[in-house]
Amino acid sequence: MPPSYRRAHGWAAIQEHAAIVERRGQTMVHIEIWRVRRGTVIVIVSDDRTGGLAMMSAAIAASGFDIVMGEAYRRAREGQSAEAVALFELQRPSEDEGGPITGDDLTSIAGALESLFQGETHAEKLLQRHAPTLPPGAQAPSEVTFADEDAAAILLVEARDRPGLLATITAALTEASACIVDSEIVTVDGRARDRFQLTEAGGEPLSGSRREAIARTVSTAVERSGT
Repeated sequence: MPPSYRRAHGWAAIQEHAAIVERRGQTMVHIEIWRVRRGTVIVIVSDDRTGGLAMMSAAIAASGFDIVMGEAYRRAREGQSAEAVALFELQRPSEDEGGPITGDDLTSIAGALESLFQGETHAEKLLQRHAPTLPPGAQAPSEVTFADEDAAAILLVEARDRPGLLATITAALTEASACIVDSEIVTVDGRARDRFQLTEAGGEPLSGSRREAIARTVSTAVERSGT
């Protein structure tokens, strides 16, 4: 796991996550409930793939859950393909809607995600079928910028939160051929504040011109999704 993961989690949490990853076995998608905070924190483990985070967030949104916060990491494995390990804190749109998250809910998310991985459906169509109509509301405009850091390309996105927003952002990053090394997703007072560490697909650092182009691509996608 990358250094950012070890900075974010203590030894006990790392051991618990490792046990969940181990229980994946050979399955395409493995999902478990880890902890309950404001919402329910789930762990999703699968092979790392292009657009994987967009598919995860689309499967969650299509299954009827809001993402309160999230983290996603790429786990290298010697002699095997890399794994994606993602943690999402989920809530139902309404506290009175259906009670706590259950094993059946995890099965729904896993089924939607497997369908996306196998190409049986596409994230955009899945979201269109399930996304509710949102009132426009008066909100500050979206902001998409790169943090001023020496080597790491850190993309910061702040926007009005709505179902499928994370899928929109990560799909735009996939379209721009950017590789997500790790990410942090937080929602505060109806605003999504997301952070993505990016490289080129082969692991090379992003040039200044590439950062500008990626920021434009993401900004355009976010603005379109909010109309």
